[in-house]
Amino acid sequence: LFRLANKLIDASLQAPADPAGMESLLSQFLEHVQRHFADEEAILLRLNYDHLVEHQRAHAGLLRRALTMAARFESGDGSVGELVEFLAQDMVARHLIAVDRAFFPLIAGARAPAADIH
Repeated sequence: LFRLANKLIDASLQAPADPAGMESLLSQFLEHVQRHFADEEAILLRLNYDHLVEHQRAHAGLLRRALTMAARFESGDGSVGELVEFLAQDMVARHLIAVDRAFFPLIAGARAPAADIH
């Protein structure tokens, strides 16, 4: 997710802008986020995470907002800066780094097979 977010940021800074390239990267990012959230929720369910429902709601809200912003961007109605800021700051930095930390103690010391890690 960080790699794809960085690619989006880099692409947003390129001049001249490449809307088709941005849309492709955005699509890849959103697909990866959806898969990441689904995988994470499955793991948290297996671990009986007490706050799973709230976490699922947070994921759903982030995805809803991201898809809305992506649609606005693709229709020419939204700015690339606003979209990239949301994806990099709210979705990656705030959620993945801050919110996800709440369940880290459940997986401390646990090892997942490399194929399960996204």
